[in-house]
Order: sequence, then structure tokens, then C-alpha cells
Amino acid sequence: MMNATNLPLSAAIELSAKSGTTELYKIAADNGLDVADSVVVLNPTQFAKFLTHVDFMQYGGVEAIRYGYVPGFAGFKSVVCTTYLPDGVDGVIINRNTVGIASRYLAPLAGAYPQTWKATDPNSSFTIGFRLFADLKTGTRYIAGEALVGASIFYNGAKAVRLIAQ
Repeated sequence: MMNATNLPLSAAIELSAKSGTTELYKIAADNGLDVADSVVVLNPTQFAKFLTHVDFMQYGGVEAIRYGYVPGFAGFKSVVCTTYLPDGVDGVIINRNTVGIASRYLAPLAGAYPQTWKATDPNSSFTIGFRLFADLKTGTRYIAGEALVGASIFYNGAKAVRLIAQ
């Protein structure tokens, strides 16, 4: 979804220098993004360059190393790492309300499983259906999770900027 068709705005970045990390703020502001409501999404190469400039003695968080994100950097909602950007896109600065994600519970056939249930995240309403069953020949028990998921970009890309490494 993060391609030139859906996100027509782009900007050049160079995160090798420390000034590149502060340039992210300027790019967001110059393109009409509210920094406080925006997320910087970087591919692993750019995220690694970004991390070289984060002072962990001052920052003190474990999120960057353990989970691949830095919350609150330079006023942004967060800076995150992903492997799901298209070729030629090294990052995106995107308003957190620009991408919508939806899920739907897929109810199993009545009586097909001994136990079924669904779980819904109260913050996002993301729902996953669960099924518990066993292979009676081997005595092995299984649990399966399933969800129907969709995503879409809102605002016709007006609230995002693709980042292209120089």
C-alpha cells in the first residue's frame, strides 16, 4: 500500500548523519503532517542507521532493541521498523489515522470443534477466532487462531510522505 500511487508525496532522506534524524521532523512539518499524530516507518537498513543516533543513556527504553520501535522520538508518535515496505521505499512518515485495518470473526461450522471462542482487543477491535481440537489417533491437541483481515489507506494518501534514501 505504501507506493507512489497511494502515497504521491515523497522526500529524500539520509539517516547516516545525525542531522538526518531531525530532518524527519522537518519533512513531516513541510508536508502538513501533525508530528504528534504521525509514525515514522523505516525498513531495517534505515532503522539501523536511525538507531546509531539514538542516545540510549538518555532514552532509557528497551523497545528499539526488543520490539523494533522507539516511542515519542522527536515528538513523533513512534519510529518503527518493518520489512513490509515496497522496493524503492525506504520509509514512510504517516499519520496514524491514514491506514485503516479491519478484522472479521470467521465462525466455525456449528459442532465442528469441541471448543471455539473469539478474542477482541478492546483498543483496536481486532478480533481473532480460536478453535481447540485434537487428533484422537495420536492424542495430540491443537489450537488454531484465525482472522479475516483487510487494510486500506484513507485520505487518498494526503497524510503520508514516502521516504527515499539518497
